[in-house]
Formats: sequence, structure tokens, C-alpha cells
Amino acid sequence: MPYRKRIFTYPGGRVEEKYYTCRLGGKKTRIKNFNKTPEAVAKVNARRAVRHLKELILTNFKQGDQYITLTYAKEPKDYEEAIRYLTNYIKRLRRRYQKAGQELRYIYTTEYRGKRIHHHILVNKVLEQQELRNAWGHSKLSAYDIIEYQGEERDAKKLSAYFTKESNITVREGKQKVRYVASRNLKKPEVRYQTIQSKKWRERPTAKKGFTLIDVTNTYTEWGYPMQIARYVEIPKEKKRGRKNE
Repeated sequence: MPYRKRIFTYPGGRVEEKYYTCRLGGKKTRIKNFNKTPEAVAKVNARRAVRHLKELILTNFKQGDQYITLTYAKEPKDYEEAIRYLTNYIKRLRRRYQKAGQELRYIYTTEYRGKRIHHHILVNKVLEQQELRNAWGHSKLSAYDIIEYQGEERDAKKLSAYFTKESNITVREGKQKVRYVASRNLKKPEVRYQTIQSKKWRERPTAKKGFTLIDVTNTYTEWGYPMQIARYVEIPKEKKRGRKNE
């Protein structure tokens, strides 16, 4: 009874998912009372959207990059006007980045229902905070509106969950076609698959050379089959050298 392994690798770490799938054949046991309802399918799609964005962030952004919340002192007349303001802001940033010899990378989403319209945008750090504030011009951004992205896997997951949640209404009403908008120069996440010819896997896997296991979860897939998610971080080079000298 073979299973699949999904391996996502990013700078400084990797995530391995082991799971059974009916596509590989063989007899498998689901959890009891599993029911594939439209609500369950919607939750699956939402979780996949969070995972994809998390992997995009981990691949393209690092600790020290900047997470910005753009607000308005004077409310735009509609969603379309707000997007024009945001688009112009990105153009101004791009010019400033180019002047500094760098390329702007970003991911953004917009929230507008149930509260004042505002934008969330993650950018690679090139400019200082004051330059980011000056380039906006539609409100006085506070210290809480520009914060440092911490760069760890849990930070990317938290941020991606927030981005996708905030954009649900925007997407549902057709204002924004996708849950988030990303610059075209982002690298595609490095994901590969393996088919393992084995009936089971270890409850606690062994870390690959150069990595440390930081977390393992034995759970079930969205379709009710056993699944394991293991997260690893790369051992810093200084420690690697230190071990060799011991």
C-alpha cells in the first residue's frame, strides 16, 4: 500500500507531507463518519490557498522584510479608486527600488467590507520605513503600520492565513479575482513528489543531514486518510563547522 510524499523546500527549511491517496490504489482506512460535504470542500480549498501563499512567502521573503498596512485619512469614493491609489503607490516604490539598484517584490490584498478600506502589503526590504511612509501620502502611517516580517515558517503561515481570510469577501463579491495579488517576479515554490512503496511511516521521522526536526503532526487528510506533516529547519553553517571540530 504505497503513499505519497510531498516535499517543499525553501531557504532555511523544508516541510514534508506524507499521505495516502486513492490514486495509488490499495486498501486504505478512512476515519469514521467522514462526509464530503460542500462545506468540507470549501474548507479544503481555503487550506490549500493558505498553504500555497505560505510557500510563496517562504520562498521569496526573509526576516527583516516589511509588512505594511496602508490606511486612508480620507475614505476613497469606492473600491476602484482605492486600487488606483495602491497601484500608484507600488509604481512609486518600484521606481525608488530601481534607483537603489534593487527589484521590488510584493504580495498584497485589500479589505473593504465591514470596516474602513485598507490594504495589506508585504515587500522585500530596500527602503527605510520613513521612505515607505513618504511614498504613500494618503494618511500618516504609524509605527504599527509598518512592521518587520520575522521570516519563520509559523510567521509565513500566520500571515498567509490572515491575507486569505481578509480577502474572502473581496473575492466573493468579484472585486478581486484572486485572494491576493503578487508581483510577477516572485520565484515559484520548490515542490516535488515521491511515491513510497511502504505500508506505513514512522511516527517521528529522522531528520535529513543538515536539518533539525522542529515539529511533526500525525493527522488526517481532508478526505479522511492518515497524514503526517513534518517541519525541518536547516542547521546554521557555523554550527555545522563546530560539529566537525568536536
